[in-house]
Amino acid sequence: MLVRNPQKVTILKALGASAFLGDLNQSDHLEEALRECDHLFSIPPNTLNQAQQEIQLFQAAKRANIRRVVKLSTVKSDPESPCHFFKQHAIAEQYLKQSDMEFTIVQSNSFMQNFLWFTHEMRIKGTLSLPMRVAKTAPIDIRDVVRVSSEILVKEGHEGKVYNLTGSGLLSLPGLIHCKR
Repeated sequence: MLVRNPQKVTILKALGASAFLGDLNQSDHLEEALRECDHLFSIPPNTLNQAQQEIQLFQAAKRANIRRVVKLSTVKSDPESPCHFFKQHAIAEQYLKQSDMEFTIVQSNSFMQNFLWFTHEMRIKGTLSLPMRVAKTAPIDIRDVVRVSSEILVKEGHEGKVYNLTGSGLLSLPGLIHCKR
């Protein structure tokens, strides 16, 4: 696991993980983190050069003879999107699809954990300020994304596929807010 924060490296190592202090912008860090690995789960950060970072990671993975790559992406991945991050995901996906590496792409829309950002507003005001009105969404728990991706990473039969991961049901924002002032 490549981690930028030294304190998180210490915590992860204490939990038994193989964690390395490093930066996606520096290929020597990637080489060290990928040594002795045969699978890669790429969870890219939302950075301005996200696609470049991921492509560099995929190139390092190829040099390290990684057998399989699973990339976390978004259902909104689109090279023509007005959103920079959706474009970045699309560029990285396209690179992976054109490489000769064994890959699977898992796409999600939103994570249940993202609603934690709004707990104070929901508790204090009884509102959730998102521009969705009564639109419905099927957010997924990030732990479910990790469970599914872990299975895809180690089991055969998912090569070259793109999976759209969602929660178990559609929720509307008015249905999510059950707070009293």
